Amino acid sequence: MTSAKPPPARPRRFLRRGAAGFLLLAAALLLAHGLAWRWMTAALAERFTDWTTMRRAQGWEVEHDLPTRGGWPFAARLTVPGLRISASDPAVAVDFALEVPRLVLQIAAPRLDRLVMRPQGEQRLRLGTTEVVFTAERLEAALALEPGLPPRAIEVLAERLRAATPDGPFEAQSLVLALSSRFAPPDAEPAVTIDLAAQGVALPAGAASPAMAAFGRRMEEARLEAVLTRALPMSGPPAAIAAAWRDAGGALDLRSVALRWGALAGEAQMTLTLDAALQPAGAGTLRLSDAPAALEAMASAGVITRGAARTAQGVAMFVARVPDGGGAPQVELPFTLANGIVTVARIPLLRLAPLAWTGGGLPHAASPLR
Repeated sequence: MTSAKPPPARPRRFLRRGAAGFLLLAAALLLAHGLAWRWMTAALAERFTDWTTMRRAQGWEVEHDLPTRGGWPFAARLTVPGLRISASDPAVAVDFALEVPRLVLQIAAPRLDRLVMRPQGEQRLRLGTTEVVFTAERLEAALALEPGLPPRAIEVLAERLRAATPDGPFEAQSLVLALSSRFAPPDAEPAVTIDLAAQGVALPAGAASPAMAAFGRRMEEARLEAVLTRALPMSGPPAAIAAAWRDAGGALDLRSVALRWGALAGEAQMTLTLDAALQPAGAGTLRLSDAPAALEAMASAGVITRGAARTAQGVAMFVARVPDGGGAPQVELPFTLANGIVTVARIPLLRLAPLAWTGGGLPHAASPLR
């Protein structure tokens, strides 16, 4: 009777060597990952320091507490507590202050070409003499990063945004704003593309808005797709900046402006420029669902006269068409803006207040044409 021979030891040695090799590889990868994380967080800190240095060189005041690094192993994160930014220069109409309790800067896989900024806590924004305090369940801005180039695209996302304004509370269930600049051809002036989508917007009750008087405080949905041609000059009084942009052939191409706001449901396309008096002027097309109801709401609020409303309602009923899928009749009408007067289908409807370039540059009222 022969005894069984022990199995050869080579498989065991192979397994031990394989396990040791795997552990060494894992340790090397972990070390490389740690070094990469340290490098990325250091780069974040350096970029933030460069930004604050440039802003201070421009005369801005930038203050913050000691930043901290974090996010390992899945992200490179820099948290800046107690951030306070302010700038005041009457020559270029810059007068603002921003307070952010905590700003988080983060780069995470797989989007290593995108910097995400998350302001957290109750924030304060002052523009001139107006101060707004706001919070959001989610608020972030994402910057597209390109080696050797300044950021040319930014997307801002807000969910459950709440703000306390001088006119009362403002709320938005969701808001997405995307801005990008492009060069085509490479030596041409940049065009800035603007995309905005908002849902569930509750406007401040105290705002003196003719549109709000006609359509109510709550806006169900708003969408904007626009392109701003030509670059805006970066210095000078607002009127000088506007004039230089106009003289360079600047225009605002409103490719789509869509609203669902009370009795108003429609979409418009329009191209706007500035006239000799630096007032907006342009022409476009307006598509409305149930136009008579929207005109009635405007007349009831005193935005347009009863006579203008009846005339426009008659035109709308004549050209209205029921969509193929059914629903409220729709109309498509041309409209223009010239000398502050909005004309729809050659019917003057209302007069807009002129832009006051020395006092903020935004219209604040509209009146019906008598």
